[in-house]
Amino acid sequence: MAVTLEQVKNILNRDEPNYMEAAQLGAEAIPHLQTLLQEEDSLLASKATYLASMINSDQAITVVKEAAGSEHAEVRAAAAAATRNLPQVPVTDVLSSLLDDGDVSVRKVTLKSISALGASGADLGKAKPRGGARKGAAKKGAKKAGAKGAKKRAADQDDSLLGKVRRLAEEDADPYIREIANDTLKQLP
Repeated sequence: MAVTLEQVKNILNRDEPNYMEAAQLGAEAIPHLQTLLQEEDSLLASKATYLASMINSDQAITVVKEAAGSEHAEVRAAAAAATRNLPQVPVTDVLSSLLDDGDVSVRKVTLKSISALGASGADLGKAKPRGGARKGAAKKGAKKAGAKGAKKRAADQDDSLLGKVRRLAEEDADPYIREIANDTLKQLP
């Protein structure tokens, strides 16, 4: 029997959807979940995002990536939480972009997802400066401004996932985010 949009909506409109059970709808539900992302109901879109992450399908990653670009902070936060259920490689870009989000709650959930992925053994990479030219520039700067200043400039240019977490730990305007980012760094290998 084909999965309908109404079926998906009925499951997600519950106060506490059973995501494990709903995931049994399978990949046929994915187009409906994408449709729900476009609706004005951000709570329903959040639930649709999380459900997509529970379905073993390549299209689930597309739904989560789309949700990460939502205008609604709660949908972006759901995308951050949903990354915990997806293969790590495609979601590192999503996590990286969500670390730059202007909403504190989105950054918080993103950091918690990174921490959970790191604790589960996911390879989140090493924080390295982008490209050799910047690394060389950082070395030249070390002679002029001292090693500490060059190290900070290299870290500022580091757009890796861990580099961004380090930046949040040192520079985020919200002290709670700085604390969570520091905790996240301690939990990562």
